[in-house]
Amino acid sequence: MSKAISDHDYIQLSAVIYMTMDEKSNISTTYVLDCGLYNHPIKDCPRLVLTPVLLNPMDDKILKNRLGLSQWLIRNDNPLTSCVFVNRFWQQIFRNRIIKTSEYFGLQSEFPSHPNLLDYIAVRFQETS
Repeated sequence: MSKAISDHDYIQLSAVIYMTMDEKSNISTTYVLDCGLYNHPIKDCPRLVLTPVLLNPMDDKILKNRLGLSQWLIRNDNPLTSCVFVNRFWQQIFRNRIIKTSEYFGLQSEFPSHPNLLDYIAVRFQETS
């Protein structure tokens, strides 16, 4: 067996296959579920694509899909994402957090120990990323 065939077989065996997805051309309607049961959708109550009230709404220009969600998450007028990243980086470096709970932000979280520091670093993170 030649070295070329052996190398080809090695590459074929070590190649990683990734599954990818395409956006559907027609988005199926999502319904509110009665008591959360997947087989009991409330047909006269379609679920709207909305952002939380406390955050800036999605523009009409942004598509209501995964790509649109990612674009909305990293916008400059959405400070939550950079605050979460900064808090987690701070935790990795200093072993404690600016906001005690890294998994809860907003109404369920504790107030930051140093809110001005968090705001400053979050803005700098947005500007340099």
